Amino acid sequence: MDGHRQVYEPTEQEVENMMVELVDYLFTKWEDEIQIREMGICMILRELLDPVYHVKKCICPEFPTRITVFHNGSVYPCHQVYLDKRFYLGHIMDREFKGTLQSQFKNVVDNFAMSNLYTNNNEQWMFSVCSFCKAHLMEVNGTYYLRYPNAYQKVLEHIIYNMATRNMKSIIHTLGGTIIE
Repeated sequence: MDGHRQVYEPTEQEVENMMVELVDYLFTKWEDEIQIREMGICMILRELLDPVYHVKKCICPEFPTRITVFHNGSVYPCHQVYLDKRFYLGHIMDREFKGTLQSQFKNVVDNFAMSNLYTNNNEQWMFSVCSFCKAHLMEVNGTYYLRYPNAYQKVLEHIIYNMATRNMKSIIHTLGGTIIE
């Protein structure tokens, strides 16, 4: 090692396998009335169940209500953007940190807003259903593309499959939703 952090980039198949396994796990727990609030899958499920309800102004519904403090004291709005300087909020041990946190949040908000991203037209259908953190996107000449488009499509198909084959009344109830019949 040369003293730099090594970055492992998973393959698209690894991402698909991991996310499909997560979907199966969540749906099983939700059917068993165990509340697990996993943000990504819950957002997609909510969008599929009620497209009018979810507004895609900001990618992450937790932002800016949470911060993530890393082992070295660096603070970011989310664990997925660690080491991306666009999202750096400061160092937890800096005396001025508390006083500058609000202004730092304002500086990184644009990096979270999807409304100002130019996205690939071929993937637009996926952006209309799912909200993607910029950690899942790659930029090429000012256009944003899904980092693992085939994996995301397979996972979306798997979510829809689970919606068709699982006890959705129980799942919606577990997640605190209301069923209008």
